[in-house]
Amino acid sequence: MKKYSLFCLFSILFVAPSFSQQKISPKDLYGQWELHIDIQEAMKEASNNNSFIENVLISGVSGMVESILNEVTVTFDFQKNNELILTIVTPIEDTTTEVEKLKWNLNSKNQLIIEDIDNNQVQIQSEGFWLLKNGVLIHFNEQGEFLEHVYLVRK
Repeated sequence: MKKYSLFCLFSILFVAPSFSQQKISPKDLYGQWELHIDIQEAMKEASNNNSFIENVLISGVSGMVESILNEVTVTFDFQKNNELILTIVTPIEDTTTEVEKLKWNLNSKNQLIIEDIDNNQVQIQSEGFWLLKNGVLIHFNEQGEFLEHVYLVRK
């Protein structure tokens, strides 16, 4: 328990400042951003405590998921009036393009919040928030934990 407490203290004192955010201005967001998800690294991290067979299954599935994600392009186009155009292009069989209008805002903590959408065609749960760090929008879950394998890069 002491090790865990020390680790938490270390994380708060040293790691958290390294993720200190840039102040986000709405005009910093305007334009197109591309979603990046590093499946291989996320799966590797998740597989640290699994058995050999579980790791084999995870690596097979992650390779398949990664090859599919490499084909899909997800673009976030931040516009004035807190509008966000989400475009998903999937060229797997016939190229299909899905376009959805979302809303975004900056909360009092200067965190980017993207509103959820739930309609007949698409359901997007945008749990957590985004912070701007070195020109990259980095995703954090609702508990404030850094999700290093999910981020947005300006196109």
